[in-house]
Amino acid sequence: MSDELPKLFSDEEFNAQRLVRERRELADRRVQERRAQPVPALQNTDGLPQSTIEQRFPHIAKKLTALWRSEACTAYLSGLTIADRPGRQGFPLDVLEDMMMLYEINDMLNNHPGLDEAAAAPTAWGGPARREHD
Repeated sequence: MSDELPKLFSDEEFNAQRLVRERRELADRRVQERRAQPVPALQNTDGLPQSTIEQRFPHIAKKLTALWRSEACTAYLSGLTIADRPGRQGFPLDVLEDMMMLYEINDMLNNHPGLDEAAAAPTAWGGPARREHD
């Protein structure tokens, strides 16, 4: 056993350490309270589950709905998925995968006009696919 005495704190040092500990305990309690709260149910607009894009980026979902089945939609999705500006964080992987899937479907619909509308239209967007006339 060591003969060294424990370090003594001044009142200021003690109060500073106490404040740090109290803040940490408060933060821990807040995290535990948030975890204990039930997760709110998502509101479905068309009876179908919302996509990851609708849940996290509703402004993008609205624009995709407006541009769907057009070359403009293909260009918009390309612009979203290609990082051409520095300092951008990027999308979460599941959102990026959905965007890539939508890109492929939209591109396929634009390049194959004889495709069966009922089989190809993504019903999650809440309506029939738009067609642009030449």
